[in-house]
Amino acid sequence: MKMLICVSKLPYAESTLLFGGLIAGLEKADVTLTTVIRNEVDRPLAEEMLARAQALLTVPQVETAVCIGSPAAAILNQAESGDYDTIVVGGHILGGFFDRFATSTMKKVATKAATNVLVVQARRSAINHILVCTAGREVDRPLIEKSASLAKGADAKVTVMFVSDPVPAMYTGLKTMEETLSELLQSDTVQARELKWSMQYFKDTGVDAKLKLRSGIVTDEIHHEIKVGDYDLVIVGAQTENNFWNELLVGSITGDIVELSSSSVFVVRTHR
Repeated sequence: MKMLICVSKLPYAESTLLFGGLIAGLEKADVTLTTVIRNEVDRPLAEEMLARAQALLTVPQVETAVCIGSPAAAILNQAESGDYDTIVVGGHILGGFFDRFATSTMKKVATKAATNVLVVQARRSAINHILVCTAGREVDRPLIEKSASLAKGADAKVTVMFVSDPVPAMYTGLKTMEETLSELLQSDTVQARELKWSMQYFKDTGVDAKLKLRSGIVTDEIHHEIKVGDYDLVIVGAQTENNFWNELLVGSITGDIVELSSSSVFVVRTHR
């Protein structure tokens, strides 16, 4: 397991280093710290900053690398050439080398990377509660497996959330969303089968998980749940296929979640 943690300037990068290091510890990952500069003249300053950042990490093996170019492209190129499993970027880029590219850099990396991406948005020293957002499809099983692995390692509880279309007329008489959830789970649909598989997987793994159903626009419902819940980490999925519709969906839904979330977001790449 290899992890690329992208930092800009201390102390802005501390939250990304601490949370990225926490995830690296749970995944037993080898870590490379990297930063991006525009010109060679900035290399001494960048190397000094990476050395100080390296001292903040508690993982056993850490390498460093200085990249040259535009932030998003340099990070994506480094991740691809180094065959990394996870890229870690953070909201701290607002105050670092990436001032002019803050939002676009974070969003581009999260939506265009071919590998998993962790976007650190909040300073957290532990993972106690994880929100897992699933579309109720078989393709999301790697998302569930990754979530269970992290939750098990952190001894965290999990809320699995599925957002359905607005409640149809057949459910008008139901008093609560819980009753709607019960009806959904009893139906013979792909979503019902996958949601039940997911909950059974968490149970078999020994993870405390509960299922929550929301109805409406996916990004709106996810953001609302993040606001009302005290989540240390939000885990979402994004397919890796390169086609117009997938890029459109990933760029809008995943990008919006990453950009607007107040909690850290782990984007897990899935394959058909």
